[in-house]
Amino acid sequence: MCGITGYLNLDGKPASARVLRAMTDAIAHRGPDGEGFFVDGGLGLRHRQLAIIDLTPAGDQPITSADGRHVISYNGEVYNFRELRKELEAKEYRFRSKSDAEVVLNAFAEWGERALDRMNGMFAFAIWDRRRKELTLARDRYGIKPLYYTLTNGAFVFGSEIKAILAHPGGVGDDGPGRPDRILHLSELLRRRYAVLRRAIVAAGDLHATAPRR
Repeated sequence: MCGITGYLNLDGKPASARVLRAMTDAIAHRGPDGEGFFVDGGLGLRHRQLAIIDLTPAGDQPITSADGRHVISYNGEVYNFRELRKELEAKEYRFRSKSDAEVVLNAFAEWGERALDRMNGMFAFAIWDRRRKELTLARDRYGIKPLYYTLTNGAFVFGSEIKAILAHPGGVGDDGPGRPDRILHLSELLRRRYAVLRRAIVAAGDLHATAPRR
């Protein structure tokens, strides 16, 4: 498993490397093989890595697309990534790593949200579109790889575990998207016997947040 953390300041205030580190440190156990980060104005991503498919530095995350437009932080395994890679290579996409994360990144660049319909596996990811200033979060249909989020004090905050969100100085918010009937993840309730956070695991499919344009 890997650890995804990040947040987007909806007012455009620059993301803080210190806050990102605190969020990632809260879930350090998810990635003993290293960490990386990416900041673009109000958007910050930080990743804890457990390397499985590509053990070289080329597989380090977050990964930026060859054209520099898209950036991904990814957790999981897409079982048909080799087939998808061949299809993308036929469309002249070039790969710098052997990882399925880069395949997911390029699949999103090519097909957008429809790429999710092509993926067979367990996964969660955050992709930042630097041109459109748009953040997309997605996870597999059964929520095998979790991804939590909240909207608090003008920041959209997300992570692979609730602990990452609680490490953000905004804490848990009450003013964001989501309905009470979408917030309870059954496995969490059975294990913890209580609800920690008034926000959902990202619903099957995707969720968007957009930064203000200047």
